[in-house]
Amino acid sequence: MDTILASWIAINISEDGRSVMVRNVTNALPVHHMISFKLADAIINSLNSSQQKFWRKKKTNKGKPAISWKHVSKPKEEGGLGFKDLKLFNRGLLAKAAWRLCTDTTYVCAQSLKAKYFPDVRVFDIKDNPNSTWSWRSLSSELHFIKKYSCWSIGDGHKVQIWNYRWIPELEVPPTLKNGATNYLNYTYVHHLFTVSGGWNYDLIFSLFDNCITRLILNISIHPRYEDRLVWTLERNGFLSVKSTYKKTVSRTDCWSVSWEQNADYLQKIVETPIVAKNISISLEVH
Repeated sequence: MDTILASWIAINISEDGRSVMVRNVTNALPVHHMISFKLADAIINSLNSSQQKFWRKKKTNKGKPAISWKHVSKPKEEGGLGFKDLKLFNRGLLAKAAWRLCTDTTYVCAQSLKAKYFPDVRVFDIKDNPNSTWSWRSLSSELHFIKKYSCWSIGDGHKVQIWNYRWIPELEVPPTLKNGATNYLNYTYVHHLFTVSGGWNYDLIFSLFDNCITRLILNISIHPRYEDRLVWTLERNGFLSVKSTYKKTVSRTDCWSVSWEQNADYLQKIVETPIVAKNISISLEVH
């Protein structure tokens, strides 16, 4: 980055111009690498240092500036200039790539990674492998983040594990077992809670869960003709974006974090709306 910035004459660019260059050019230069690899802290610090020197019109970063780089890197709503925190931006890009791995089974790269690293288990059930490549470790490190802020929309129930996945929109964790319930080990996937006709098995559900969780489950619509799908709860359309991921990681304030009350209705609609039907490449529904 120093080589690129050396050809730019910062002294002839106004402060507003340099700010635009940092936000839209220098922040985007390492994107190609950050989407595949988790950059080391030393590299992140070096990139930040290069950007600081350009923005402050200085040859070095010696001395204490009047405004810290951490402060100007805050969102504009919080008093900063909107420069990206490259470490968190790196996480957002990796999460986007990991999301595609979780949701697009036709993706050639996803098929290749599955064959190599988790041929016999689902992506959320993989275990750490110290012999894996740095690219895979970077990608898989964001799976926990995706699992935490996503929810399953129930279709045929064959992908969703009852006790390990979040599939009840109103709960932020998987459902818990009712005290005194027995034989719960016989029920692993959500489709085990269905009747032969494809509806909820009321008697079984009442025997496994307490009244509160039972009521939430029975309010979930079932779409047996469709596959289960993963829904991103931080976006109203249900799809993960780098923007929503970055906002969630950069700040927990009311200005940036997504309110559950604001998105509850949208999430409920998304979870209950199937997208891809079995054996159908494209499915279009008009409401």
